[in-house]
Parts: sequence; C-alpha cells; structure tokens
Amino acid sequence: MGMFKDLRGLLRSSKQLRDSMPMPSMRDSIQQLRETVDNFSAQQADQGRLLAEGIPGTAIIREMGTPDRGATWFNLMLDLEVHPTTREAYRVANDYLVPAAVHLEPGVELPVKIDPDDRAKLAIDWENAPRGPALGEVRPL
Repeated sequence: MGMFKDLRGLLRSSKQLRDSMPMPSMRDSIQQLRETVDNFSAQQADQGRLLAEGIPGTAIIREMGTPDRGATWFNLMLDLEVHPTTREAYRVANDYLVPAAVHLEPGVELPVKIDPDDRAKLAIDWENAPRGPALGEVRPL
C-alpha cells in the first residue's frame, strides 16, 4: 500500500514539474499549427477572389526571407513595393505561399491584384510570374 502512495506522490510531482516548465505544451503547439493552416487556407481562398476581382498592378520585391527549398510550395516573407494601376504606390510586407518554380530575388517584378478595400491584401499571379529554368533546361542568357 505504501508503494502506491509513493507512486501517486511521484506522479503528482511530475505533473507539477511539467506544468511549471516554460516550454509550450503539445496542445499549444498543435493549436499554433492549426492557426497557421487556417491562415494559409484563408489566404488561398482569398487568392482566387482577388485574382478575379482585384485591382491590377505590379509588385517589385525589395526584400525577402530565405526560401525553404525542397517543397513544391513554401512560405516566404516578401517585402513588396506595390504599384497599382489606379492608385499611388506603396510598400507592404507579408508572408506568401510561393511555388518553388518561380524565380525570386530582390528587384524581380511580379504581377499582382490588390484588394480594393484593404491594400495590405494582395494576390500574386504566380501563373504569370517569372520562372526559373526547369531542372536540366538550357536557356539563352
């Protein structure tokens, strides 16, 4: 009987230790992952709407994060100088879901559509963005 009492005390102590640790719990990590996936899902849903209804323009990459190669699509921070066809130019930085096949570096110009109600929201037209060479493709300079 004393052994079970000691075991319960040990379990209680381990739970208290776990609860006092500064590292995020598995539940918090899963919640953060869900929020990230939800944000990207919303961004992708909005992408189609903006490409169909948004204000046309171009965006020049001024700064960018480090591409995470190895996936066909990856998340990347782009600081863009946006030039709408009907409004004044401005800068905005956001995270975008980027296809690996697109050529990205500072100075590259991308076709975009801008939300008329929120200039911070824009969709990049990846179908018409500059492409890098495919693996093994030989192209003239």
